[in-house]
Formats: sequence, structure tokens, C-alpha cells
Amino acid sequence: MKKWLIVVFLMISTIFAQDDDGSGVSVYVGLQSMNASGDYCVDCSGSMGFSAGISKPISDKFTIGGGISQRGFKDESYWTAIDANVDEEWTITAFEIWCTYVLFDTGNVTVWAGPSFAVLNNIEAEFKDDFGNKVEVNEDVDDNDISIMFGISLPVGDSGNSLNAGYQRSIVDVDDEFIFTQLFVSFSMTF
Repeated sequence: MKKWLIVVFLMISTIFAQDDDGSGVSVYVGLQSMNASGDYCVDCSGSMGFSAGISKPISDKFTIGGGISQRGFKDESYWTAIDANVDEEWTITAFEIWCTYVLFDTGNVTVWAGPSFAVLNNIEAEFKDDFGNKVEVNEDVDDNDISIMFGISLPVGDSGNSLNAGYQRSIVDVDDEFIFTQLFVSFSMTF
């Protein structure tokens, strides 16, 4: 909890300590199609997640933001210990700080890219076997995900609101095993 409070304080301090260019703070919410690859993922498939947070432009080209997001995947594997197939669903909650740089802006479409740093803090996993048995695990973790994002933003109205879509991929192995990928769609409302 202490780590969360420090990260939130640093993010808010950074956002509001910037020179004001007249642009307001935005609140965003979105959906993510999450997946993973790695040695553990034999037959990984996607699962759905969410993201929510705040962002603020610090210049015409740079925007910083942060909030809650998720990483995750589904997998089906054969566990020899119980001699059965097991369906697994993993969801990892993270506090994420990101920055984007506008590559080009046509007025109707803005194309951007940037890095993201996520502090992974909670894993929820669900395991179901062929016999109908189900086990749920909820544990704290202490790991990080560094990723790169690419996307587009479309304006919605004249008030600075936007619809965003993009792709995000880990650039380092998480827990020396996973590379996470996300396709996401979010809506930003500017205040």
C-alpha cells in the first residue's frame, strides 16, 4: 500500500508541476484484449481486461499519464500431477505510468508512440480441471513490466475528448518468462 501511495503522489506531482499550455487533465477508461507469450504459455489465448487513469499533455507533442491497468492470458495445459487438462486464466493488476509522443497529426487522426512502466502488484488466477474442480489464487507480486505502445487518437467533439486505440508489448521478459501484449481501446474525457 505504501508503494501505491508513493507512486500516485509522484505521478500527480509530475503531472501538475508542468507548465500549463491551456490543455486540461483527461480521465480515461478502456478495455484491453490481453495475451502473453513465453516458455510457460504452450497454448495461450487472449482474455479481457480494463484500464483507467489520468493524463495531461505537457507540450504539443508529449502527454504523460498513469493509472490502473491489467495484464493477463488464458491457457490450457495438461497437468501430469493430477492426470487432467486444466484451463487457466491469469489476470495481473498493475499501476502503470506512461508517456506518448505524437509522431504526426492530420487534424482528424493523431498517431503516437511511447514507453510504459508498470508495477505489477496482484495476480488473480483461476484453474479448472476436467472433473469440474476449481481453484482460485489471489497473491501479491513484486515485478515490473516495461513496454512500448503505438496507437491512434480520434477527436470526439470540440472539447478535447478522444477515442484511442493501440497496441502495447513488453520489451523485457516479466518474471524471466512472459512477454505481454495488449490491444486496447479507451475513451478520454478532458476537464
